[in-house]
Amino acid sequence: MMHRFTSRLATISALSLALVLWTAIPAGAQTIVATVPVGTGPQYVAVNPTTNRIYVSNETSNDVSVVDGASNTTVATIPVGTSPQGVAANPTTNMVYVANRDSGNVSVIDGSSNSVAATITVGSKPIVVAVNPATNTVYVGNGDSNSVSVIDGSTNSVVATIPFASGPLGLAVNPATNRLYVITTGSEGVLSVIDGSNNNVITTLPSGSNSSQVAVNSTTNRVYVTNQMIGNVSVFDGATNTLLTVVALAQPPIGTFGVAVNPHTDRIYVTSFQPGANNLFILDGTNNTVAGTVPNIGAAGVDVDQDTNRVYVTNPQSNNLSVVEDSASAAASPTAAASPTAIASPTSTASASVGLPATGEPGSAMPAAAVFGVMLLAVGLVVRQAAHGRTSRD
Repeated sequence: MMHRFTSRLATISALSLALVLWTAIPAGAQTIVATVPVGTGPQYVAVNPTTNRIYVSNETSNDVSVVDGASNTTVATIPVGTSPQGVAANPTTNMVYVANRDSGNVSVIDGSSNSVAATITVGSKPIVVAVNPATNTVYVGNGDSNSVSVIDGSTNSVVATIPFASGPLGLAVNPATNRLYVITTGSEGVLSVIDGSNNNVITTLPSGSNSSQVAVNSTTNRVYVTNQMIGNVSVFDGATNTLLTVVALAQPPIGTFGVAVNPHTDRIYVTSFQPGANNLFILDGTNNTVAGTVPNIGAAGVDVDQDTNRVYVTNPQSNNLSVVEDSASAAASPTAAASPTAIASPTSTASASVGLPATGEPGSAMPAAAVFGVMLLAVGLVVRQAAHGRTSRD
């Protein structure tokens, strides 16, 4: 009887040791791995995951810096219009679109030659731009003319204009559902949901105080809106067009600005600004909590390469680009939400990679190798104690 009790106690002890080791193994973190000099007054940034190229709009020097994601070096500088702002890349066509605020047009950059292939006249004061690679449609938010210009990417021509009550500040597209999300100006922000098939407004939703930017997770069909003056993020369900929650940042800044999503890891990246320090906040999309913070980083544009899991943040004051590596490692890809109007996407040359579980924060999953090692240790101790018990009984 005593031997059986001892054997069971050994088993419990071994499993307890495994649990202790599980929680004691150090987790990964978000690390700035490079700082890349770019042009003067960098504002927005866009990633082409197919080519591993990063495009930075430089407001003061009136050009776009092209950064090689493999070497973290600037490989080209492309002159564009006056005061370039929003930038977006189509990974399928390798075309890049830049909204030139003070020129009232959009520069179309051929990513294969790093040259301007076309210049498209749009509305007054274009600020933001978004691309639907599934339909090869480009959307440009015109701040002063209170409209969104719809561009056919195959002809580089404006095919429609969507009017709004005030100027658009943020644009995002869900290519899986062919929905466009538009944030318009005002003390109380408005999120408009547009049907990309006919450019009609489906609904409008209050988005928060002084809303600024918007991003979409095409896998989970979640929409994220930054609210500048109160430093939080509104999370919407794209299937029902309802507000799910509002995420307050762990260290409330004066405001939030840029937002980007990695659909492979379900991580959301938010730039914030406050006196003396700017932060990059990392949100966990599975539970809508703050998973990490990168301090003292630029408070402007942000984008993420979903394949390399590197995050790019522009620093207007220091004229450079911060490259952040997030050791995000969610145990599995996010569950895809039902899409109201899913459309076929053109074949892309990009090779998709599934993110590993998000590590580096309390309660995060442990790397598979560490889990395996702990399990082996626990099993070994159990077997050893069980064998000792049999020997004692014999």
